[in-house]
Amino acid sequence: MTKNIGKHSKLKAFTLHEMLVVLLLTAIITGMAFAVLQFTQKQFYAIQTNQEIKTKVQQLEEQLWIDFQKYPNARFDSAIESIVFYSVLDSVQHSLKRNDSISTDPLYLNIKNNTLYWKGEAVTGGQIDAVALQIQVNKQVFPIFVYKRLSAKAQLENGI
Repeated sequence: MTKNIGKHSKLKAFTLHEMLVVLLLTAIITGMAFAVLQFTQKQFYAIQTNQEIKTKVQQLEEQLWIDFQKYPNARFDSAIESIVFYSVLDSVQHSLKRNDSISTDPLYLNIKNNTLYWKGEAVTGGQIDAVALQIQVNKQVFPIFVYKRLSAKAQLENGI
């Protein structure tokens, strides 16, 4: 059996205007979704970069802390602008040149300011037992203060 469609009967369907409205709304929503996705990706990248920078600064601080505790002597050599940690058997050197990377670390950390200490007094060279650094990466400044813990015997010998 076939159904005869007469002149006056209509098929139920969407009109051209309704279809255009649906397509327009779909395009707007898709565009907004991509804009939000792009914004989220930029934020994620910024967070990731900040975390990497903080990790690099923390690694430098930990390495200086380890070297201060491991080696019995530390001095600042102003001729080469480096901290040299040394013992009878071994030595390690960290460059503190401004606008230079730390020599033992392949990471670029700009040293904005440094202050060296010996027995609580600021010094410009020679023996040191503490260092305060300001590391600048991009527009952020990270302060680092590292010192040597003295043993009880060293404290008694130094009269502390």
